[in-house]
Amino acid sequence: MQSLLKITACTPVATLLKALNS
Repeated sequence: MQSLLKITACTPVATLLKALNS
């Protein structure tokens, strides 16, 4: 469960970082 939560939490963060880097 924690692994899924971490992945779910990291996914939007990674997307935001990519958007900012773009």
